[in-house]
Amino acid sequence: ITYDEIPENRGKDITYIRVVVDIREIKREVYHTRITLGGNTIQYPHSLYTPTADITLIKTPINSVISTQNARFMTMDINNFYLGTEMGRSEYLLIPMKLLPNKYAEANNLQKYSYENKMYWEVNKGMYGLSKAGKLAADKLFSASNAYSGYHNTKFSIVRYGNVMGSRGS
Repeated sequence: ITYDEIPENRGKDITYIRVVVDIREIKREVYHTRITLGGNTIQYPHSLYTPTADITLIKTPINSVISTQNARFMTMDINNFYLGTEMGRSEYLLIPMKLLPNKYAEANNLQKYSYENKMYWEVNKGMYGLSKAGKLAADKLFSASNAYSGYHNTKFSIVRYGNVMGSRGS
């Protein structure tokens, strides 16, 4: 988008990107690069709270499944769901033109969008670094799962298992 397309009341919310590079020798793709957003500069007007599980909350359903004949238990990582969640309220970020290869910028005619040697982007789906993306994904998943019309003895709850027992995040 052009700089002028950013709503006036959102000008102070424009965030930055952070390029994260990692070497993960045990993975199929050893060299991993991704862009995250600097979520610390975004002023989100709603609550971002999602409950985080403690060890008791983790042990209770597992013990229940172990001690109940024919019981079933399912857990999942909602990473892809999280990254694709529609946000409703767009966020804006800037990328310095010097980070974009000239060949790419020229091929896509990006210079016309440049303002003060920066490119501005509108983000409307969940992305790494956006603190609200996890909250919105949890809310959406909870609503959708409880509207499920299948087996009615199924109970759904949404809990972040991140930061439990020394894990690396949420």
